[in-house]
Amino acid sequence: MIISLHRKPTLFFLMIIFCSFWFSKNAFSKSNPVQQLNKHILISISSFKTPNTDSNYFQKMEMKLQQVKLYYLKIEAEKNWTTIPKIKNKLQLGDSSIAIIRIKKNLKKMGDYVGIDTNIYFNEGLKLGVINFQKRMGIDQNGIINNSLILSINNSVDYVIKQIEASIKTISKLADIGVGDFIYVNIPAFNLQVFKNNIPQIEMKVIVGKYKNQTPTFNTVLNSLVVCPYWNVPKSIEQKEILPLLKKNPNYLNKHNMEWSNGIIRQRPGPTNSLGRIKFIIPNQYAVFMHDTPIKSLFEKRVRMFSHGCIRLNDAKKLALYLMQHDKRWDSAKLENAIIENMEKRIEVKAPIPVYISYLTAWVDDDGVLQLRDDIYGRNK
Repeated sequence: MIISLHRKPTLFFLMIIFCSFWFSKNAFSKSNPVQQLNKHILISISSFKTPNTDSNYFQKMEMKLQQVKLYYLKIEAEKNWTTIPKIKNKLQLGDSSIAIIRIKKNLKKMGDYVGIDTNIYFNEGLKLGVINFQKRMGIDQNGIINNSLILSINNSVDYVIKQIEASIKTISKLADIGVGDFIYVNIPAFNLQVFKNNIPQIEMKVIVGKYKNQTPTFNTVLNSLVVCPYWNVPKSIEQKEILPLLKKNPNYLNKHNMEWSNGIIRQRPGPTNSLGRIKFIIPNQYAVFMHDTPIKSLFEKRVRMFSHGCIRLNDAKKLALYLMQHDKRWDSAKLENAIIENMEKRIEVKAPIPVYISYLTAWVDDDGVLQLRDDIYGRNK
């Protein structure tokens, strides 16, 4: 069912959808159907770029996804999606190959390649199209075609539609609550955003749980943070990881700035603490929280699945200062001094902020472009 900006179908919106299908039907009867389709969908998507005060971020996202779904349903109805064969060597600017013909055709249908020709030559237009596609997939944007990229292009239209439908289902659950200021984490995108009046204020990379330690989805409220936190080691990590190492090396705890405290192992505050310098309290049944990390190099990885389920932040200080901006007791210098003191300190957030931990493998960005990411936990099946 198509959902309107106000979460209820309206006659006006249904008329828009009817006109969209009518336009598509007539456009496809002309000499260049793919070009007409691309033009049509770009116009449709661009109409949602302008902020609408009557709808929040998630409502508008749902509408964008519904429009893109119509686009891919039309491609599916044509039944002329071509499978690209494997190549012996990677292809780049200046090369030629029969496979390039199919690559150009498929990238053109998806709106990534805007060139006119569909010949065998790897030209500047195709390089730009490949970079556009790589950007939408969240992969390295080098403009080079290899078999891994071909595998991504070969994903069936039905597969993309299922990703879109799964995201619509997920985002619709947030459409009535995502208002005002909030923090949004998209697990497959490895990304965190802070919104104020539906406009992003902060964005940063995150690290999420490994496949066997998946980060759950939930809604909560961030009400406090801890500077220079102790890390109370979960029993599962204690039993499976630390105790076996402690048996091999009796000095293991001292080496890692750890100690026994009331029957549990905890790591003392410091630069090597697994929680880094700041922990954000987001109450939930999964014992998951957001925190800093001393291992910054992992943020350079494209797929960032390294935690036991908690969410590691690329710039925890930036988020902390944003949350404390209306608290006269704190500023950048005072936060830095608190870190230098190396003593655990809990700080209540004066304006608690909603947090939405979500799982979207498909979404439409601010430029009206469909973004797709790997279904890292296999939740869309």
